[in-house]
Amino acid sequence: MSMRELLGVSPDVRKLVKDMVTTKKVPTEEATDTTKPVQVALMSKTKRASLPDPPAGMIVAKEVESLRTIEVNIAGKIKIDALVDDGSQIIGIHRDIWRKLGIPARSDHTLTMEAANSSKSSTAGLLPHLEVWIGSHVFYLQVQVVDDASYDMLLGRPFHALTRLNCQHHSDGGADIILRDPNTGAVIRCPTKERVDR
Repeated sequence: MSMRELLGVSPDVRKLVKDMVTTKKVPTEEATDTTKPVQVALMSKTKRASLPDPPAGMIVAKEVESLRTIEVNIAGKIKIDALVDDGSQIIGIHRDIWRKLGIPARSDHTLTMEAANSSKSSTAGLLPHLEVWIGSHVFYLQVQVVDDASYDMLLGRPFHALTRLNCQHHSDGGADIILRDPNTGAVIRCPTKERVDR
């Protein structure tokens, strides 16, 4: 049975595949704003036909590379791997991590998140000036609490702008990031790790 036939006769499999390839949520300042959705590629575990070998002597890109994380310590209480993503307009934290922290969120500073299918949901609130440690350096971040996030913490564009983050990619798929501490001027180099599913 081909994949096409399987998808045609099995609504459950079709829904699973659709969920795996559907784009994820992006924030809007107001519910009426529209922004470009962030595309997230998810590799299915299904068997696929192999690609032809590249021409002799040709170096080609891999079909997919894993996302990268760095270890952070939140408010001196919880160590987690935070996803480094310059395609996100916010810094976000999963609701479960927020609850473990026990820090009040500003519910008057929520954002409306809009999915690619035009569905909308709101964040639970903002953690203002949240203390996030990377090694011996502390950064103060404005962090949105997100309900059903696929990450523990997401370091989006506000973090990249604050730290003037540069990413040095390696041919093996690894990466190092270089950060600047805006309060001390220190330049920090951090290795990244491959993201592990939540």
